[in-house]
Amino acid sequence: MSNKNVLSSIEFSRGDIIFEEHQEGKCAFLIKKGVVVIYRIIDGEKVVLSTLKSGDIIGEMAVITGEPRTAYAIAAEDSELFVVNEDTLHNALDGTLPFIKALVKQLIDRFRSVNQKHDEVSDQSKRIKSLENALDVIIFTATEHVKSNPSISEDIRSLLKTIEQTCADELKKRYT
Repeated sequence: MSNKNVLSSIEFSRGDIIFEEHQEGKCAFLIKKGVVVIYRIIDGEKVVLSTLKSGDIIGEMAVITGEPRTAYAIAAEDSELFVVNEDTLHNALDGTLPFIKALVKQLIDRFRSVNQKHDEVSDQSKRIKSLENALDVIIFTATEHVKSNPSISEDIRSLLKTIEQTCADELKKRYT
């Protein structure tokens, strides 16, 4: 009997990082026991994508696509994982019906597309936040300028009040 299909296992203690986002993925893992949390760092904050347990597989997308890992994996408790190397995973996929192989590829492509769109929305949110901060400065500056310069013309005073009100209205729309 060949040992070619025997999976080795590796143990991780609670808090151990199993893999990191952007890391090359040469193997996937089948959770034998324990709990693993998958997360990303978005805008400096840890965002949990899923919590997985015994019987679940992690890291398969990077192995199948050859692209870097899309998230972090950390042991949420002491865990034991089977290591599924690249050849074993590809051989298993090659042995499936073409329909199943196409389905797996399509699901991965959709997931990556959603991740990319989320990243784009996150970038837009950062730009909007920067504009909101700039509007806050404009509102404050205009208000202070009007208060401290009683001699400015009524036209300029009216223009500054209009700018202040427009900025305030736009911020209200954003948060209501």
